[in-house]
Amino acid sequence: MYERLRQAGPVSFLSRVGVWVVVRPVEIRAVLWDYETFCSSAGIGLTNLRREASWRTPSLLAESDPPVHTHMRRITTQVLSGRNLARLRPEFERRAEHLVTNLASRGEFDGVADLAKAYTLQAFPDAVGVGPRGPGEAHEVREPGLQRLRPAQPPVRPGGCGGRGRD
Repeated sequence: MYERLRQAGPVSFLSRVGVWVVVRPVEIRAVLWDYETFCSSAGIGLTNLRREASWRTPSLLAESDPPVHTHMRRITTQVLSGRNLARLRPEFERRAEHLVTNLASRGEFDGVADLAKAYTLQAFPDAVGVGPRGPGEAHEVREPGLQRLRPAQPPVRPGGCGGRGRD
């Protein structure tokens, strides 16, 4: 399908789902860098978050535009730096060993839900100071320095990316 889309031209419309797509690297880069015309804050999936409610909370990093995206990327880059990850590695390994030992003793487990998802939702949030409130509840920011993880989105004027472009 991707090869047919690449051959069809720089932009294609998928009438079955009602979306425009770009699949060539040159056009993808152009769209990603032109945040004044092409919004991420309206959603990066099939749902336009400005027109209908989403079943999930929008991603603070992927579904935001500058200046919010710039702020979030700066924080994420600091947290995921090589130095920080090297510092966190022993704790990540300890948690992984503990989880695998517990799962192995059960004899049978779901690799996605019981291992991959459980490990990711336990080890990473705790390492960066964002801990769970309880089973099935959203994470809360535990360290005052990380309160900046939830900046307010600037108001959006109707008609596109902050009024600058198209939805």
